[in-house]
Amino acid sequence: MNAELIQFRPVVRGDLRTLYVMQQDEAGNQLAGTKTRSWEAFAARWEAVLIDPRVTARAIVVGAEILGAINVIPDESCLWLGYWIDRQYWGRGVASAAVRLMLREVTPRPIFARVATHNPASLRVLKRNGFVEIERQYRAATERFVACEVITLRLV
Repeated sequence: MNAELIQFRPVVRGDLRTLYVMQQDEAGNQLAGTKTRSWEAFAARWEAVLIDPRVTARAIVVGAEILGAINVIPDESCLWLGYWIDRQYWGRGVASAAVRLMLREVTPRPIFARVATHNPASLRVLKRNGFVEIERQYRAATERFVACEVITLRLV
């Protein structure tokens, strides 16, 4: 995969089934420290994302193929970066290229990201793009997340 071919486009409702299938991946959820969601919960969350004008939600694409999604979402007074890459594209530079592109598009700083400590690949992606670790803490289990240690990073 040539990371230079990666492009963005806004996520549209027609993408949701493809993204839902990607986010059902057991290995991806294990690395992210997340729990799979029902279609109803997934679709409801994305509907909220798609109607919020403050959210930057992008499909990561090469041609017509969706490789994943990346978002910057405001939460109180902060911006949070998050992404999900389809497993078949792991280790091919997709996440690094997507984060780099998103940081060019969304320029307000600081931007924060959170990664499970057992996900060194995502930690490397974020650090390569200028994020700096600011905190480690234990996150209790919720309906969406498994209990695990997480690292919060900041880009200024």
